[in-house]
Amino acid sequence: MKTFIHHDGALGDVLLSLPAIGLIKRDSGFIHLAARADTADLLKKAGWVDRISPAGSSLFLSLHTGNPDARAVNFLSEFGRAFVFTALEDSPFAGNIKRVVPDTKTVLTIPPGGTGKHVAGFRLAQLQAGSNNQCTQEATGSCRGKAHCPGNPLLEFPPVYRKRAEQALSNAGYDNPSVPLIAMHPGSGGTRKRWPIEHFFELAERMEKDSNPFFIILSGPAENSILGQRIDEFAGSHQRVAHVRNEELVTVSALLSMCSLYIGNDSGITHLASSVGGKVIALFGPTDPLLWKPCGHTAHVVASGMECAPCEQGMPGSSASGGVPECNQECLAGITVEKVLEKLLL
Repeated sequence: MKTFIHHDGALGDVLLSLPAIGLIKRDSGFIHLAARADTADLLKKAGWVDRISPAGSSLFLSLHTGNPDARAVNFLSEFGRAFVFTALEDSPFAGNIKRVVPDTKTVLTIPPGGTGKHVAGFRLAQLQAGSNNQCTQEATGSCRGKAHCPGNPLLEFPPVYRKRAEQALSNAGYDNPSVPLIAMHPGSGGTRKRWPIEHFFELAERMEKDSNPFFIILSGPAENSILGQRIDEFAGSHQRVAHVRNEELVTVSALLSMCSLYIGNDSGITHLASSVGGKVIALFGPTDPLLWKPCGHTAHVVASGMECAPCEQGMPGSSASGGVPECNQECLAGITVEKVLEKLLL
């Protein structure tokens, strides 16, 4: 059966939908994914989907109106079913798709407030309605237990991408596979979700004294030039630290799969590190780890435990996503280097 999936979330949001997409994939002979360009490309290279389109393509513009055009209708007519991942319960976009593809399912991406449901389990549960399992109970609201976070399916890539990653590491000075490789990502799409950069540097120096690893510090388009410059300066003054900047996601994925440890904020790259199977330390401040933590079984959360965290403004789509405007970010600054080091010993 040919299946169309539309998911316009950012990288981490789409990766939290992997359990649900994996379930869709089982019954699909062909999947066309419309998502953000870099994320769609990543899933295609991982073999999860067969064809991709940018979610913001002009092909889909008329579906946001009351009058879908012939181009969109002809495109959708190819499919036997469709899934729209959206935060809108009554999505006009999904409604227009359903008029062309009757077997269309709207998958809500955000659980109702106060339910404490992990977003990955909540999304998966909506596709399992009708079966007698914990996820179905959560979807209908009859389960009042702990948030359910299903194990994340692993992303695997063809060997050519690992070779590219190995070359990137060699160019960065990493030439001894017996040396532990540790990745850090001090950035995040939301600036208020970032652990202070000084803490990352101090953590690297403390770990360097204990095990003498090689560090790769990742940054991308979401990070500003000042942050990139500070990483450059730190890497330039440390022999076993390399700054890997603006690599395509599939290369970053291969790099992360080669690391023995990853440490980062609540970000898409942190979810990516979990999705390739590595040990992950995820630092959470204003966002709620019960809802948003990475799903991998080797992912561990470090939070300050402050009373003000998580805060409602940390929800996606809020006017101050990642914290209130006057917030001094103590929920992240309060995570000490010692607290992260303690988690590493577990």
